[in-house]
Amino acid sequence: MAREEGIAEMKTPERIADRRIVTTAVFRPYDMRNSEIDMHAHDNERVEVLGSIPLDHEEFEMFRVRFPDGDEGQAFDDELTDWKDEG
Repeated sequence: MAREEGIAEMKTPERIADRRIVTTAVFRPYDMRNSEIDMHAHDNERVEVLGSIPLDHEEFEMFRVRFPDGDEGQAFDDELTDWKDEG
C-alpha cells in the first residue's frame, strides 16, 4: 500500500507545479545576409528560449536562446516560430 500512496502523492498538483516548464521555438533567421553568419547554421532548429532581453522601445522583442548544440545567442520575436511550453 505504501507504494500506491507514494504514486498518488507524486501526482498532486503541488508536485506537478514543481516541474520546470521549458519554452521552445523554431529559429528562422530574418535576414540570411546579415553579419551573424554563424547563426545561419541554426536555421530551422528548435531552440530553448531562456528569457527576454529588455529593449529601449516596444517595436519588437528580443530573446536569449540556446541552440541544441549548446550555443547561445539572441533572436528577435519574428525569428521565432511554433512556440511550445514543454515539461
